[in-house]
Amino acid sequence: MAAVSERGRPGRLPLPVGPTPFLGAILLVPALLGLSRLLPETGAGLALRLAAAGALVLLVPGALVLRSLGWPGRLGVALAGALAWSLVAIGVGLLLTVAAGGSLTLTLVIAFALAGGALVPALWQARTELARADVLSVAGLALAGLALGAAVWWTQRQVSGDGLFHLARARKLAELPALDGLESLDEFADGGLHPGYAFPLWHAALALIAKVGGVDVAQVVLHLPSLLVPLALVVAYGAGSALLGSWGGGIAAAGAQAALVAFPRDGVGVLPLLSLPATTSRILLVPAVLALAFHYLEDGRRRLLVSLGAAGLVLAIVHPTYVLFVCLPLGGFLVARAVLVGRAGIPDAKRLGLVLAAILAPAAAFLAWLLPVIRDTEAVRQTPAERAEDFAHYAGQVAGTASSFHVAPDAIGRGGAAVVAGLLVLPLLVLAARSRWAAFVLGGALVVLAVLLIPFVFTHVSDVVSLSQSRRLIGFLPLPFALAGAAVLGARLGLLGAALAVVAGVVLQLAFPGSFGYASAGPGPGWAVWIGLAGGLGALALGRLWPWPVVRDRREGEPEAEPPLRLRRLAPGGLAVWTAVVGLAFTAPIAVDGLRRIEKEPVDKRALSAGLVRALREQVPPGQVVLADLEASYRIGAYAPVYVVAAPPAHVARTKANRPLVRRAAIVAFFFRPSSTDAERWRIANRYGADWLVVDRTRRRQHVDGFLEYLGEPRFQDRRYALYRIPQELRS
Repeated sequence: MAAVSERGRPGRLPLPVGPTPFLGAILLVPALLGLSRLLPETGAGLALRLAAAGALVLLVPGALVLRSLGWPGRLGVALAGALAWSLVAIGVGLLLTVAAGGSLTLTLVIAFALAGGALVPALWQARTELARADVLSVAGLALAGLALGAAVWWTQRQVSGDGLFHLARARKLAELPALDGLESLDEFADGGLHPGYAFPLWHAALALIAKVGGVDVAQVVLHLPSLLVPLALVVAYGAGSALLGSWGGGIAAAGAQAALVAFPRDGVGVLPLLSLPATTSRILLVPAVLALAFHYLEDGRRRLLVSLGAAGLVLAIVHPTYVLFVCLPLGGFLVARAVLVGRAGIPDAKRLGLVLAAILAPAAAFLAWLLPVIRDTEAVRQTPAERAEDFAHYAGQVAGTASSFHVAPDAIGRGGAAVVAGLLVLPLLVLAARSRWAAFVLGGALVVLAVLLIPFVFTHVSDVVSLSQSRRLIGFLPLPFALAGAAVLGARLGLLGAALAVVAGVVLQLAFPGSFGYASAGPGPGWAVWIGLAGGLGALALGRLWPWPVVRDRREGEPEAEPPLRLRRLAPGGLAVWTAVVGLAFTAPIAVDGLRRIEKEPVDKRALSAGLVRALREQVPPGQVVLADLEASYRIGAYAPVYVVAAPPAHVARTKANRPLVRRAAIVAFFFRPSSTDAERWRIANRYGADWLVVDRTRRRQHVDGFLEYLGEPRFQDRRYALYRIPQELRS
């Protein structure tokens, strides 16, 4: 059978989208927001309010800017670009707000003013044609995402873990009357910038959604992930459809993404964390960057590079290390394409060079601004003892010694059935080695695996970005596209391919359901990593010489060859259908097994009482300092726009200003050291400028009764907590 091109698009059946339908879609969002305000602020009313406010903040401004530049022909790519430009508008607004010392209201005004400035150019643009199948695919994935999002909503009880850290920053953005510098968003009144979140762009987006929706920012952090799930699937679809050249490939990629990040981890996986910057970056912003990059390779219009640069800048701001990580597979793509197709790949090589430049140039400007903050961070200047401590902390994920280490293959393979399958299909890509998607998967996987597995390389990368960050490079293996590519190959077998995909999904899910966590997680099949590495190298070495390609790019103009197996000749439309069917057939068993184990998250036993939260918000003025034990302080900063004296060191950046271990020692001395005198406690309160004291009455071995005699009656008291005012005259 002749090789079938993945790039042909006959039967496009375009849907013309002119200015009037576009404007109608834009105006529908505020109309839905107004309608949601008439409903109760709970249940479906809250969901509609968050959905409308989220769309108004995260998509509408960027959609106007993107259309003024030229709307992409793929809907998933367009939504990726709209997300990037919306965050750029928010970033400009926040920058000017901090410079002026204003409140978040000013940020909102500036962001929508920028969007309004793009309105006329956006409406002036000629109509855009979208493929009917593309629109229907996005609609179907959005509906599936809503169903999965409903499951995420059901599991959530309260903000916990890292979410409290991010909620504290978003709350200060939403409720402080004036933003007097970025340091004002820190957890400490005298603290320093966090190197990972020095410019709190994503936190500002969360705070704006709360302000526009008229809800507490805790509700946004808790439940916005449920409404972001459809967007995450659509953006993954956009990247897959652009790389594989069909809507079927996009659906297979979106299904593979869900199989990797959600279903193996008790049905919803990391999706409840989508309101946190790291998870948002990995599941929303990285696929958005890839979608725009792949679409530029396909389309070639230089104006797309502007949107790609915007996406790269946003990724660098929200999570700086990830913009470097995403460039690794793209760099491997460039090399693999040159190896596999030779001179025929020169146009792609030039475009990939521009892609990398477009991503890295604005990101480099931001990282240059961030460099002084990074230099102030102890974690990047580790002593041998500190490195040994980190090495011991991640002992279940790394192998070697504290001075020379790499990621353990078992840690890579324990991500579940989809991870194992993605690694095992790498050798099969020799059958499609002359296609773009195979070059990206092979080049990207081999480069990332090389960094992870070569001790000299991984140790130095960890020295630069920290081991906490470098281990996350596992998530940048292009496995969603490997699985989608396998679906493209399986589509040639029709029903047999779908049946084989179901069997593979069932067998692999039963054998390798996944093991997650840190040192407590069990080992995975490390042998799958070595098969993927060896098979990928073999496919790269043999790909250019392989005489029977099943898939290749039509534009190469190579003579067609007859493969040894006579596979069915499929028209592009039929190929897309079977690609989607095969891809979803593999995902289905993983989804069923994961969702049957879904359960609500555990209750936070250290959660603050509702009465204390109310007292903090009603009696403590914004921006004052509260002294409490570590666990209470961590939650106090999240639920009231105040500063705390200390927080658990694991959740505090190790900067000179923050001094997390020194602060922890001060809390221990104040509350839990019997030998501390009241004079020493006064010195601690004075040193950190404490205005208020919270005492957990249920905790034993606290030694503050004598100190409390100076403070008089508590301003609030319930069965667990007591809130005291520290008078200024006594504090000084």
